[in-house]
Amino acid sequence: MGMEPKFDFYEVVSILPCDAIPGRLWGTCGVVVGRSGGDGGEWEYGIQAFADENCCWQLEERCLRTEGRKMSRDDLYTGEVMGVRVDPATGRGSPRT
Repeated sequence: MGMEPKFDFYEVVSILPCDAIPGRLWGTCGVVVGRSGGDGGEWEYGIQAFADENCCWQLEERCLRTEGRKMSRDDLYTGEVMGVRVDPATGRGSPRT
């Protein structure tokens, strides 16, 4: 792949003005919850924006700036699990009761 990623998992970042995300989120912070490297060495990141916790945004490095701090995995995930039952005929899942 070549280039190393600029941001670590659980790193807190600022969202810069970028056409990939609504303007209402520009200047807000979020946390890196995923990352993916492209063939050309570019990295994209899954960002959980603190101002929009119901959605995870996929953003390029140019859209992000570090805040110089990290969160822990435990800050984001409760450890709670949900069972899912999959119908073999349809492949659809539903919560296990």
